[in-house]
Amino acid sequence: MKFNRFFLPALGLSFSFAAPTQAEPSPEGFEWVIEPRFDDVLDFAADGLAVVSVKGKYGYINEKGEEIIPPRFNYAWGFAANGLAVVKVKGKYGYINKKREEVIPPRFDNADDFAANGLARIAVKDKWGYINEKGEEVIPPRFDDAEDFAANGLARVEVEGKKGYINEKGKEVIPLRFDVAWNFAANGLTAVMVEDKWGYINEKGEEVIPPRFDHAESFAANGLAVVMVEDKWGYINEKGEEFIPPRFDYAGGFDANGLAGVNVKGKKGYINEKGEEVIPPRFDGAWYFDTNGLAKIIMKKKVGYINEKGEEVISPRFDDAEDFAANGLARVEVKNKWGYINEKGEEVIPPRFNYAWGFAANGLAVVEVKGKYGYINEKGEEVIPLCFDMAWEFAANGLAVVKVKDKWGYIRVCSGSRAMKSSRFLLSVCPTSGLSFSAPAQAEPSPEGFEWAIEPRFDEAWNFAANGLAGVKVEGKWGYINEKGAEIIPPRFNEVGHFAANGLAVVKVKDKWGYINEKGEEVIPPRFDMVKDFDTDGLAKVKAKVKEKDKGHIDKKVRMKSKWGYINEKGEEVIPLRFDKVWSFAANGLAKVKIKGKWGYINKKGEEVIPPRFDLHLGDFSANVLAVVDLGLGGYINEKGEEVIPPNFDYAYDFAANGLAQIKVEDKWGYINEKGEEVIPPRFDDGWDFAANGLAKVAVEGKYGYINEKGEEVIPLRFDIVVDFAANGLARVKVEDKWGYINEKGEEVIPPRFDDAEDFEANGLAVVEVEDKKGYINEKGEEVIPPRFDYTWGFEANGLAVVEVEGKYGYINEEGEEVIPPYFDDACYFDTNGLAPVRVKDKWGYIRIPSAR
Repeated sequence: MKFNRFFLPALGLSFSFAAPTQAEPSPEGFEWVIEPRFDDVLDFAADGLAVVSVKGKYGYINEKGEEIIPPRFNYAWGFAANGLAVVKVKGKYGYINKKREEVIPPRFDNADDFAANGLARIAVKDKWGYINEKGEEVIPPRFDDAEDFAANGLARVEVEGKKGYINEKGKEVIPLRFDVAWNFAANGLTAVMVEDKWGYINEKGEEVIPPRFDHAESFAANGLAVVMVEDKWGYINEKGEEFIPPRFDYAGGFDANGLAGVNVKGKKGYINEKGEEVIPPRFDGAWYFDTNGLAKIIMKKKVGYINEKGEEVISPRFDDAEDFAANGLARVEVKNKWGYINEKGEEVIPPRFNYAWGFAANGLAVVEVKGKYGYINEKGEEVIPLCFDMAWEFAANGLAVVKVKDKWGYIRVCSGSRAMKSSRFLLSVCPTSGLSFSAPAQAEPSPEGFEWAIEPRFDEAWNFAANGLAGVKVEGKWGYINEKGAEIIPPRFNEVGHFAANGLAVVKVKDKWGYINEKGEEVIPPRFDMVKDFDTDGLAKVKAKVKEKDKGHIDKKVRMKSKWGYINEKGEEVIPLRFDKVWSFAANGLAKVKIKGKWGYINKKGEEVIPPRFDLHLGDFSANVLAVVDLGLGGYINEKGEEVIPPNFDYAYDFAANGLAQIKVEDKWGYINEKGEEVIPPRFDDGWDFAANGLAKVAVEGKYGYINEKGEEVIPLRFDIVVDFAANGLARVKVEDKWGYINEKGEEVIPPRFDDAEDFEANGLAVVEVEDKKGYINEKGEEVIPPRFDYTWGFEANGLAVVEVEGKYGYINEEGEEVIPPYFDDACYFDTNGLAPVRVKDKWGYIRIPSAR
């Protein structure tokens, strides 16, 4: 194998770049498609063009590296669907086509891409209006702010701090009278704020739900919207009725599996659409469920995974972890080293990298060791040695952007490339490659069956965290005690949170939030209006009032507006407070943000990777790198913000692991593939994602059954209610007000005879109800513990379950024996330290199982 002109000088670390007449395979397993010569580059768009920068000027190249449009602009954007791109020249914005022609000369102070209706937003002297593709002013610039037109033909505009809606002729359809207003959801309603209260209007501007909430979110496909009342979160229906009363410290939207994350006293759990606690709040941190039915959780500063029953599938033992990708692998961190595990928690690639990224479609992942970057395959073999100063994932076109010294270029994997342990290039340019990695080494019992660890004396008390501290409330103030009941941090806060993995806890003093350490010292003084816990990346979302010029006044008055941003653990603003709403960063390093009613994505530097231009719903990027977006209708974009599947659906969900996504058209549900093709036409009144067994629940005219991935009825639609199949292959079904269990063939394993029934737990028992009393059955339907309790919770790892009898709470074992008789006024699960909070009259304390001494 001979070297090309690039690799000969590269061996001596003296780079001389000349475009090769023909790219030749190198012995290192890759070849240069476009050698490093640009100061900055963007990914290639669907049209095969990429924006590049040379000496501060921007232009366009094709996938061969040829200059299609020479770098001459101060900045340039990708080409829109109409073939026009926004460019900046000497501080002014205009539009060009792919023939290099100025279609609309640069004369605007700001400009945006053309929308589907052929209009684009432009700004002149701080006023916004709209032009057509000829550059003619269709709606003259007269608004302080303006958004793109939605599918209903309305656009949100602002004048002097008031917001309303105009049509495509510029006429005010809904007068400018709202302090805050969002775009309309699929049900034709939008949340608006008037005098610090939120309500909902329809597309005529009529008040459907009067403003009475402290905060309100858009309605989801299930007809529910998240609202906040007096610092508590709950859900309302489209009539404004309290469907799930506000009782949570925080509540998120419902996922495709019908579960929503909630926060209660600093602990995270999950509820269903009835508001029932499906997974009680007991985690220090919790995420949405992935397409494989697993969700990340944090306990005792360690990350693990649970299934939709709340069972620990992979025990919390990692310092950090990411979601599972389509190849069944997830990145995990152990002692500052990254590796990969499978869905059983087995180490497929031991943690040995300083950092590791997810695997791309070509089966390669970027890894870093001692500042050098390269690529490994799914076996952990070095396919492309660690020889770059920076490297990115391979794109769909087979190219990856890499950096050598201070220059960027693109590489492609050689056909038939394999893992290389050493070569002349490797040893000279990549001294870190070929290293040999070693995997890291792996009181007396009371007559009631318990003893008091801390006697009841608190007005309110939480479970102990991993650091041995618990929040307690005394005379209206919160503080922290240790497991002996001693005051470690005296009660002086209005509100407190649990200590996170970084050793910090949120606290509230008067009406401001900050962070303290485990000594009670103010690490970040209370100065924010709202704060969130620090994520595993060391960033926290915070909200505070910031100064902002009022564009609505001639004298440019400065006023205060509440904005969101991100701080680090020192309290420094890593990403300035400039967003109306923010989300946590996902595994791909992107976070959803909202600016002036539009949603987009930023990276951890605060850079707009996908500018805010979407109306309401933004999904997380799936393993196929597609995310659901809402532009009045549901569609899909990739991580570059490109429209992969046009928004033609009334609603759309994320793609599942089988490559199918649910879509809704004219009130009927069906399934599409990643090309947007209808695999199962919309014909169901309701539908769910496919489970691991290849079946999905569907409903027609009130009857439920299961279909396979071809849309065939595997189990006929004959049940009043059905539930997903559990790990034991059984599913709960309801027929004529009675519950039973079927197998995956639709056979009745346990005939419907119960008034209510739950899924089987890991111990093979399920809670059932008969004549208002609850007990347990086994997988044969036999009564293991007869129904005699008014209520009962699932069994914990210690083999105990909380039960209620005539308003008193106690604990039973798996044989149904009363280990601790019911006489508490309230009782919680036992924590990992062997203590459980219990209440006697109006005071809380902690008990311990005698054997746990």
